[in-house]
Amino acid sequence: MYGLVTVIRLPTNRTPIPLRNPDPNAVLNLQAALNAIYDEAGYDLSIDYTQAPPPPAFNGEDIEWIDLQIQSSL
Repeated sequence: MYGLVTVIRLPTNRTPIPLRNPDPNAVLNLQAALNAIYDEAGYDLSIDYTQAPPPPAFNGEDIEWIDLQIQSSL
């Protein structure tokens, strides 16, 4: 299995979803969707955030940013 590691540093708010005419574009609040998935899946209970992330490893800059996000949420 292959994984893709992407660190998104900006909040992902409203994303337009283009529809065919005459329908107006739909808007997806991507951050709200990701938060709901995280909450419903219980990732906060199943992931030990005190451990290093599994491979592939993040680069140093991403690790610093991730650590800052974790500390600011405590």
